[in-house]
Amino acid sequence: MDRQKTDFEKTGRELENAKLELERIRMELEKTKHESTEANTELEKLKNELQKITLQFETSKHAEQWPEDTKAELKTTKTELERARIEMSKVRANLEKVNNESAKADIESKNDKNELKKVTTELEIASTKTKHTEKELGDAKKELGDAKEELKEVKDNLKK
Repeated sequence: MDRQKTDFEKTGRELENAKLELERIRMELEKTKHESTEANTELEKLKNELQKITLQFETSKHAEQWPEDTKAELKTTKTELERARIEMSKVRANLEKVNNESAKADIESKNDKNELKKVTTELEIASTKTKHTEKELGDAKKELGDAKEELKEVKDNLKK
């Protein structure tokens, strides 16, 4: 009974730990989603800027006459776009990792819940057996008392 109670308490602690880990992973997922949204917004800005610069370049009759700073700006924008793409890849990888951890935590939580149900059922069965045993003990004590009383009567009758 003590082992079952210990197992029950241990499973309860494990379930609480799994819940805390799941909440931590969910918070990390929200953070990663936020970062992903920010990266997407920045990527869109950079794409728009690149399109704008490209359009200016294409509509210009004399690309050679473009000021050097515009060419440098185009190069910088392309570099930033590439950095944003790399960052977006990292964010997606982190998001996938968090999703995988969240799925694992969900599975562990379900397993812990199932284990908790199993231990609870075992405790209920043990409790029922204990009550039954206590009833049998009470019945046996009553029978013993009745037998002692009967023995006393027989002894009294023999003395007479």
